[in-house]
Amino acid sequence: MVKKGKELTSAIVLAFFCSLVMTGSGSSLWAGEQIVQVVLQADQNGTVERSAQEDVQKILLRGVLQEAIELLPGTLSATRKEALSSVLSSRAGEYVLSYSRGKAETRPGLLTTSWRVDVNGKRLKNSLKSWGVYFTVDEQLPYTLDLQASSPQKARLAVDRLESLSGLRSQAAAGPRLDLEQIKGQTKAWRGRLEVGGRSWSRKGSDLEEVWLGLWANYFSLQEVQARVLEDLILVVNGWSSVTGVQGFDRVLAQKSALVDRAVLKNSDLLVASVQGTWTIQTPDRTALDRFLNGYLSPRGLSYRLRKVENE
Repeated sequence: MVKKGKELTSAIVLAFFCSLVMTGSGSSLWAGEQIVQVVLQADQNGTVERSAQEDVQKILLRGVLQEAIELLPGTLSATRKEALSSVLSSRAGEYVLSYSRGKAETRPGLLTTSWRVDVNGKRLKNSLKSWGVYFTVDEQLPYTLDLQASSPQKARLAVDRLESLSGLRSQAAAGPRLDLEQIKGQTKAWRGRLEVGGRSWSRKGSDLEEVWLGLWANYFSLQEVQARVLEDLILVVNGWSSVTGVQGFDRVLAQKSALVDRAVLKNSDLLVASVQGTWTIQTPDRTALDRFLNGYLSPRGLSYRLRKVENE
């Protein structure tokens, strides 16, 4: 028994150490901490029926979905949240770094438990971009669709959900062209082809969702598509007493993922009476970023300049 106890303690310490390593690796990875509360019906002794026990997979999905909503540069409609949840339902585990169950609180007829879910924010954000949802929070992009399936109505329902996820709207002779075809004799096999501006991509997959996400990832990775949403800026902040202040603010920018898509500290310069920091920044909302900078920096006696990157 003593040996088992020591092994368990060692495992817990190792898991905690690994969590520190994963969440402390700077710009290459950040962990978004999400708290998921689960409320279940219970009897007077705080006992929950077996059929109503906590479903860990659903808890992880809720944590990942909460993180995704915070990463987006806008507010999704209820329909789009449902579509996002549907796509994440089979993938949530890919984004979870760690999770733990907190203490349970018992009240008359209720058992409430808080779970902590640490999410790989960078990986999740990259997926949100790849699927298009990050770039289409406030709009729908038109495209042309040619859909051929053995069950057209069923396939159309699946496409409707995926359009809602990616922020796309099919209409004749508009935007990119997408051809989707269910391979004959293979009910779960699809092929697709996406064409835009003289470029094209093809893909085969075991289901419609796989083909859809794979094809549109090419489109949403195009610089001209991302440039419609992301603005490149130069941020100069001065007034710090040491370089430590600059480094601390660099970490603050990294945490403002909905306002700052990317922030790179280019220089820390020692001026006559203070230290100045210079960043290149990509943002989906310059007005909101300006508002944050003013509210955060001014009370700390710091001044800043924000300007657009000039094309050379």
